[in-house]
Amino acid sequence: MFKLKIAAVFTALALMFILIPGSSVLAKEDSKITYDFIECPVTVDGKLYVAEQMSYFDGKILHFIYSKTGELYAFKSMSDLEKYMFEEYGHVWGEAAGSKDIDPGYNYYYVDWFYGGNCLCIPFGGVCNDLSAVQPSFDNCISSAITQAWSTLYLNYNCTGSSLTIAPNNWWIIATFQDLASSIEVDWS
Repeated sequence: MFKLKIAAVFTALALMFILIPGSSVLAKEDSKITYDFIECPVTVDGKLYVAEQMSYFDGKILHFIYSKTGELYAFKSMSDLEKYMFEEYGHVWGEAAGSKDIDPGYNYYYVDWFYGGNCLCIPFGGVCNDLSAVQPSFDNCISSAITQAWSTLYLNYNCTGSSLTIAPNNWWIIATFQDLASSIEVDWS
């Protein structure tokens, strides 16, 4: 536990240099996004698609989330994702669970499955606009996470493009977005 706290402090200090909005890092081209990494059925805007049909959405931004029972959902708009989050989980993005004046905690992201290898700690309310700027680089390397707060992993830099939102209080093997995230946003709750 002590090692995690030390890692969290160093990570927070390192993130101070990459949390600046408007980073000059260029986003990956959305038009080149393909969903060949999807290996399970996905309900997109209320319609069920098998993995092989996800190529219909190539070049389009989708926002993914797992239901409480493990089904994968995707939405073409962030507002539809947020509506689903409220309906399924009772959560509103950005709504604080407690005071922002106290030590809020961290989410932990790992390069190896089953929470091994290098660990990136991001504080609640934190943003990492460029995972390649973290040393060692975490760009396209995150495979598992321990989340205490809502977080969203984005395929592009600067928290843009297709995304996977993961619920708090979970240990995640990030199969859907394994080794694909280029930026992360962590909520306050």
